[in-house]
Amino acid sequence: MSLEDTSRNHFASIESLLDEAERYCDQGNTPAALSSLETAVSKLCSTGSGILSDIPETDVAALDGHLATVLRRLAERADLLPENFATILSITGIPASLGDEFADKSADPLSAEEIVEALKLIYTAPDEMPKDPENDISLLKILIDLLNGQKTVSEVIFSDNGAYDMLADAASPYLVTGAVYLSGDGEDTGEKIQKMMEGPIKRLVRLLFSLLTSAFISGLLLLIVRRILAVRKMRPGFVENAAFAASVFSLTAVNIPVMLEGLRAAAHELKELSALITTS
Repeated sequence: MSLEDTSRNHFASIESLLDEAERYCDQGNTPAALSSLETAVSKLCSTGSGILSDIPETDVAALDGHLATVLRRLAERADLLPENFATILSITGIPASLGDEFADKSADPLSAEEIVEALKLIYTAPDEMPKDPENDISLLKILIDLLNGQKTVSEVIFSDNGAYDMLADAASPYLVTGAVYLSGDGEDTGEKIQKMMEGPIKRLVRLLFSLLTSAFISGLLLLIVRRILAVRKMRPGFVENAAFAASVFSLTAVNIPVMLEGLRAAAHELKELSALITTS
């Protein structure tokens, strides 16, 4: 079975679970709905981790290569590409399950290889118990809005004659001049670089944009949904903890539609990322 077929099957299974959760919610069967959501989010994390592992080493190496790196820096200066994860994390905070190492690196400029490894940490992070469920619900809504916004931004940047094409057109003469100077082969080198900028380099920059934005936001969203759903695993030993658990469960039940919306958005973004990776 091809990678595309495997990915398609995974997403079909996830969509089926989300539809099932929605039916249970409509029927008032909250425990069954939460159980389906829990299975769906687990499969999304596993699928996301698998997609990241499927990124070809040649793509990662090319993203850290000279031409893509120069274009990346220009895109960062033009505010088309974030330098790291810091902006989003300033809104959500750093989940404790990601550890101090992730916290230390999150505000640093990262290579493509480091970005992929950081994302794998998010999709494979252990569960956390809920401490402030109301805040988690608020963060979830913010992340859903961010995902929807990033989709629009990506379309604007990478559409034909969009912001990327304009940046590439402006940078191309300088990149060609530098490459010609180094290689001494003027006509062939210039034509080759132009084709790369319009084809494979554009795909790679779009992949990098997706990793830094939608894939990262989706991973955080899944972490937060898992944290909200972890109330099902609470085994309170005191009366006050029992009251807290009951309150959290009630809040969780009321916000099943919000979690469904978030998981559908994350599934869509991961599906887009998978398609981007398998596109040559």
